[in-house]
Amino acid sequence: EDYVNYYFKEEDKIIQKVCVGFVINKKQSKNILDWLIKKHPLLFIIGKKILDKNWFPIHTIKWVDEDYNWHLYSQITQDLYIGSIFIDKVLEKFVTKYTSLDLAKELMQNNLCELDDEKFISNMFENYYNWNYLEFNFLSIPFIEKLFRKLNEMLGLTIINYKDDKIEYKSLDYLISSWVIKNLFRSRWEDFELYFRLVLTMVEGWNLRNNLAHGIELNHFYDKNISNRLFHILLCFSLIRIVELNNN
Repeated sequence: EDYVNYYFKEEDKIIQKVCVGFVINKKQSKNILDWLIKKHPLLFIIGKKILDKNWFPIHTIKWVDEDYNWHLYSQITQDLYIGSIFIDKVLEKFVTKYTSLDLAKELMQNNLCELDDEKFISNMFENYYNWNYLEFNFLSIPFIEKLFRKLNEMLGLTIINYKDDKIEYKSLDYLISSWVIKNLFRSRWEDFELYFRLVLTMVEGWNLRNNLAHGIELNHFYDKNISNRLFHILLCFSLIRIVELNNN
């Protein structure tokens, strides 16, 4: 109870606290991994292959000295799953403080959204508030990609590739990895950038955007925990608008 109430003590800082409180902490996860390596070294010296549901090899994990980043990303992903318990409790109270209409208005006020997005945004949040998690997930993932694309475009970065006289949009992973996150989130930029990538685009993490696009493990998109993380990312875009875009 006290843990949940912490996020709601200051009415004008609720969104900010929720955003910052549930992004990953790379340094903390690294400390946990380093402790595990010292305590249980045998777990990290045996290589293995990671397979998807269809037995397709995603990655061959080498021992930790040769593939430290993969082990670190796996640890962070585990921490995301553990954190699902806590973010769920906080968001249960959050939705009693803000209506779906409140959040739609918050998002519509930022310069990343267009006038004709309003109906889409309202419908998206209504699905979350009505426990329609599959519908919310299917709507929010492409919309989040659109927001990242618009963010890059507004800050003067190219969002398309020219190849063989063809135009293609740059990948979501590219858009997240550009310098915009570093400039917007500053002291925590590395945590936010890696968080967005692990949830949305990295095979080491949840990879939600690519799994949805390729029809992989679609039944997972009924999961409320997925909705909570996507909802959280949308809140982070509200933080960008409030803290950074209006100041620049």
